[in-house]
Amino acid sequence: MADYLKQISKPKGEIVMMKKRFLAAICSLITAMSMTVPASAANTTDREYGYVSVTATNYHETGHYEKTNTSKVYVKPSQSPSGKTFVQTWCKRNGSSVNETSAGTVTLSNNQAYGITNYVYEYGDKMSNGYVSMWLKVKATSGHGWVKGDWSPDWSGVTPVIVV
Repeated sequence: MADYLKQISKPKGEIVMMKKRFLAAICSLITAMSMTVPASAANTTDREYGYVSVTATNYHETGHYEKTNTSKVYVKPSQSPSGKTFVQTWCKRNGSSVNETSAGTVTLSNNQAYGITNYVYEYGDKMSNGYVSMWLKVKATSGHGWVKGDWSPDWSGVTPVIVV
């Protein structure tokens, strides 16, 4: 009640000035937040990968897709002979194919969603639209059989993941 009385006892001009300052602060905050969001839509469409692993010595390369921002790469393995899959994130840097996975190679368990820390967007060769073409290299940790899963170049930040 005392705060209310202080408010109504203030001169009208001071209350108007407080409202203007508040609105200016909100506008500044919204402007600052909008600058941190990429101008383009994230490429969060899940794509399926799958191949039969004859040996655990060879990596399989997925299709190439556009990475539009610095987010983690989303991967959710669903099948591997050993229950685990080695995964790397790749792109072109200065025209050469390079692994841009922060940890080099990550080991992912079946039926778990992961966000892979990478430098694809930061260091990859930008195409004319400003995006970077990227792909995964995946292989079974051991054994023979199907290696399958889903992935997308840009993690939405909505689906819970294990960050690696």
